Amino acid sequence: MSFDLKNTLVGIAIVIGATFVMGPDSTPDKPTPKHCSNQVEDGNESDVDCGGSCRLCQNGQTCHDQWDCLYGHCDATKHCVGPPH
Repeated sequence: MSFDLKNTLVGIAIVIGATFVMGPDSTPDKPTPKHCSNQVEDGNESDVDCGGSCRLCQNGQTCHDQWDCLYGHCDATKHCVGPPH
């Protein structure tokens, strides 16, 4: 693997990691919205301060779809569940 390709892949991994940590609509230039840390379910959140434009929801929290969940799994009861075993 060439040096340039390796650096590009590392850069992509960092961007993907930042997306999961910061929320799908957040970037270093566009921080997470203030409603994502007010202890109230509001804005486009699926549960309190998670989902939508906020951080990803933990297991057991309410979700609208897989994009709201840390592990990418929103079950039939609309709750985030862990990764498949």
